Amino acid sequence: MDTAAIAEIKTMKIANEYVLGICAGVGVLYGVKEDWDNVKRFIINNDFKKNLENFDPMSVSDKTWKYVRKKYLDLEWFNPQAIQSKTYAGVFLAEFLINMEI
Repeated sequence: MDTAAIAEIKTMKIANEYVLGICAGVGVLYGVKEDWDNVKRFIINNDFKKNLENFDPMSVSDKTWKYVRKKYLDLEWFNPQAIQSKTYAGVFLAEFLINMEI
């Protein structure tokens, strides 16, 4: 996980649809509400990077994974190549979410 990408997200006052979608998708896995204020609060947490590194995808219910797939991962733009042109910070979290999917 790129520390600079996390730092960039932490400084955003308002997230564009790509950053919000990516961060909200990750947040859902941790039970975070999908609005920017809650997602940003979750990311600002000092243990955010550690939480990602220690994430166990098997700890997330099938119902939650299905929701994340339908609402986020299935979006046409939800792939690292498309995201990279919109947000540097989001690429790393998008890759995390894609790679953690079970």
